[in-house]
Amino acid sequence: MKRHRIVTISKNGSNPAYQGARIGMDRLAKLRGVDVQHLVPVVDDSIPEQAEMLERLLREPPDALLISCSHESQLDAGLEKLRDAGVVIVMFVGRTTRQELARCYVGSRDRAMTRAVAEAVAQHLGGRGTMLVLDGNPLGILYEPRKNGFRDGLAAYPGVRVLGAADGHFLREPARAAMQSLLAQHGVPDAVLVANDFMGLGALDALREHGARPAMGSVNATPDGVACVGTGEMLVTAAFNAMGMGCLAMEAALRILRGDTVPAEVLLPAELVTRENMVAWSLPYEDRPLLDWDLTLAS
Repeated sequence: MKRHRIVTISKNGSNPAYQGARIGMDRLAKLRGVDVQHLVPVVDDSIPEQAEMLERLLREPPDALLISCSHESQLDAGLEKLRDAGVVIVMFVGRTTRQELARCYVGSRDRAMTRAVAEAVAQHLGGRGTMLVLDGNPLGILYEPRKNGFRDGLAAYPGVRVLGAADGHFLREPARAAMQSLLAQHGVPDAVLVANDFMGLGALDALREHGARPAMGSVNATPDGVACVGTGEMLVTAAFNAMGMGCLAMEAALRILRGDTVPAEVLLPAELVTRENMVAWSLPYEDRPLLDWDLTLAS
């Protein structure tokens, strides 16, 4: 039996969510007996680097490519060439606007997820208070859904006033700098919303310098994020299960390669992680349970 060769392309190497996705892929690949090569941009979220990776793969096309795209359209030409070369393409976390280039997409309902986070934080404030918001990377595919979800959730709480918002680019240091700027302009708020846990860590770096501990709502349920929920530095983080997405993307590719039919998209439900249920999410990625394909699709 042929031993399949699968290549993955992540958006970056520093965000723990993508580290989790790669771990999930590796764990499932080991169980299934397939070879996996991970390609990661040197510069986080680099569109040119991802485009060059696609061109390089054309020289020796893999059986399947699992990719989290850094832009909604600028990688389409390379993806189309690989598809035409017979490569099975599965997108995870974020997809391009040309969805037909992928045989399957594994992601989440991001707008609904951040809406739930914003509502949870607003309810914690009793529907009144001040807030700062850190959105992600305006070039990123998840930027608008997560940004709009936060605003959707706050719309029902007119007593919660957003003092200011800035882009943290889904990364820790840019988020720290953005939060420092917001704090200098507006002072310490009652609450903060951040579009992922990695930015949440940067925001906490800035807030600690001010001796401040506002309620924080975040996204991703990374091990570091869940640990912050345990210490009370975060009120809630949404379980954007990147490790599960990586695992299911790998499973989708393997099923396609053996001739099975898979759905065009698999969207994981949003789940909020708080101190009440954090035990299930507190394990490192290496020890978290792998998602079962059939159970996930049936839920």
